[in-house]
Amino acid sequence: ERLEMVRPDVVVLDVMMEQFDAGFEVSKKIKKKYRDLPVILLTAIGIQTGLEFSSNADVLEVTGADVLLDKPVSPEVFVAAIEKLTASKD
Repeated sequence: ERLEMVRPDVVVLDVMMEQFDAGFEVSKKIKKKYRDLPVILLTAIGIQTGLEFSSNADVLEVTGADVLLDKPVSPEVFVAAIEKLTASKD
């Protein structure tokens, strides 16, 4: 609903919200309606499951997200991802 009123440069979502994978679903909905709006997903699933998610192209393809970062993410990596996604808007 908020995206109807305000268009941010980037949307940052946690994968695990109300439900274990709610961020995946929210990302899909955002990208379906706002194809050009960059989405970054943050997740601790890797820590909890022992699986590597940040380099998983299948997850990005299914969710439509532009970047998937494993928590904990360093401020430098987080800012670099935002800068990369917004560079073409400057």
